[in-house]
Amino acid sequence: MKKLILLLTLAAFSVPAALRAQETAPDNSRYILTPAAPVTPRINGPKIYGARPGADFLYRIPTTGERPIAFSAKGLPKGLKLDKETYSIGEPVMVTWDYDTTNSQWIGLYKKGETPTSIASIYWIYLRDASNPFDITKTRNENGRDDEFTPGEYTVVLFRNGNYDVLTSVDFTLTGEDALTIDKTHYNYGEDMTITSLTSHREAWVGLYEYDNSDPLDETMLKYY
Repeated sequence: MKKLILLLTLAAFSVPAALRAQETAPDNSRYILTPAAPVTPRINGPKIYGARPGADFLYRIPTTGERPIAFSAKGLPKGLKLDKETYSIGEPVMVTWDYDTTNSQWIGLYKKGETPTSIASIYWIYLRDASNPFDITKTRNENGRDDEFTPGEYTVVLFRNGNYDVLTSVDFTLTGEDALTIDKTHYNYGEDMTITSLTSHREAWVGLYEYDNSDPLDETMLKYY
């Protein structure tokens, strides 16, 4: 009779424990805690976003909705644009700009990686004096760096109010090498000669000398810039 009472006592304690386990795990399937994203586009990112001065501005738009989704933007920062990314020697580097010209905004050309405050620009111009677009290789170069415009990588920089506060910049690559060609090798007296010169040096010139006498110190028969 004592064994029967012991078993019944154990059973009495085991049943409430099972019931308590069921009570700690309620069925919440009837509640929608995170609603499904709607099919209509919705931008979920911050309304204000910034970056440090001089740093690239990259904003990835966090958006839900049925794909594909097309995006548009208004009020983007004004700045610069080139007609392409790679140029050959002698080819115009056309710069298109979109900025206020009432102040002393200006554009300078530098080798990529140069710090404008520590070295003069190769070419430069104030926006108020520039057409739109314009060839930056035809702008001012009194800084004495014209001969440095050789094949390589370059940066066109837009500055604020006549100082060195960078507003924006764009990179490009210059390729090729200097070349001088003529349309043929034999001419009749009085016949025109067509000379083609491709160079990155704006002050380069072509001289005509007598055969076997091409010493630059000798007087030229003809000179053409």
